[in-house]
Amino acid sequence: MMCRVLLLLLVVLVARASLATTQSGDARQLRFRADTRTFKIVQFTDQHYGEGEDVAWGRQQDINSTRVMRSVLHHETPDLVVYTGDQLTGNNIHDNATSYWRELLAPTLAANLSWAFVFGNHDDMPLQPGHPQHGLGSDTSRAQLLAFDNQFPGSLSFDENPALPGVTNFHLNIKHSTGNGSTPLFFFDSGGGTLPEVVHEAQVDWYRSLPSTSPGIAFMHIPLQQYTTAIASGEGCFGMHHDDVTPQARDTGLFRAFVDKSDVQAVFVGHNHGNDWCCSLSGLWLCYGRHT
Repeated sequence: MMCRVLLLLLVVLVARASLATTQSGDARQLRFRADTRTFKIVQFTDQHYGEGEDVAWGRQQDINSTRVMRSVLHHETPDLVVYTGDQLTGNNIHDNATSYWRELLAPTLAANLSWAFVFGNHDDMPLQPGHPQHGLGSDTSRAQLLAFDNQFPGSLSFDENPALPGVTNFHLNIKHSTGNGSTPLFFFDSGGGTLPEVVHEAQVDWYRSLPSTSPGIAFMHIPLQQYTTAIASGEGCFGMHHDDVTPQARDTGLFRAFVDKSDVQAVFVGHNHGNDWCCSLSGLWLCYGRHT
């Protein structure tokens, strides 16, 4: 059961709680369910919509991703969907990035669910040599894609601190039913594409500045360097391990900050498609979501 929960990121957080998600008043307010005292999150990662838009296999790949997401949402009925990067293959897309983003969101919108996301290294990657350049009005930058996403009801992602590198650095709180306390969800833009592939020191400082609460979960696309240490040790590891870890460019202290603050119990990433393992390191679960 633990393998199923973690590897598909059908994460069930248990606490004294009430409702699931509300969009009135505070549009980003999340609450635990009153009947089960749980909050279920489904993670989707590395869909790569638009990767082969000029060839038959590319279109079929997108159709398959949509089918899988619809099936998972139907069977799991989550409270929140989290996309952890490489939603698009921006370097293969001409001028229709927003149409692919709309296709990405279709299953979640149809299920009337809220979602949050971080960017990966391919979402705004420059076009590959040989492809035509983007025309005027192409929505392929991180900021433009975030703005497009925010037009939809249920979109919870936002640029909490525009001074930081990247645009998907923010946190959400899942409120407890007693009104005292909450469980945090932290989202980090780990760069790539038009940015260096790293969570910068400024982002770590921002995280440290946030009030500590009960232990929650962190999401990013590119794994921390400690993922390499964790899988090498094999401590508490389970799941599929078919790819090497391709971590961030350097260690900027985020893992140490997680340990010091004790308000993150698990980190979930994407990036390496052949992995869906989880390992325990220094009291933290370091996990991959399954390639969608």
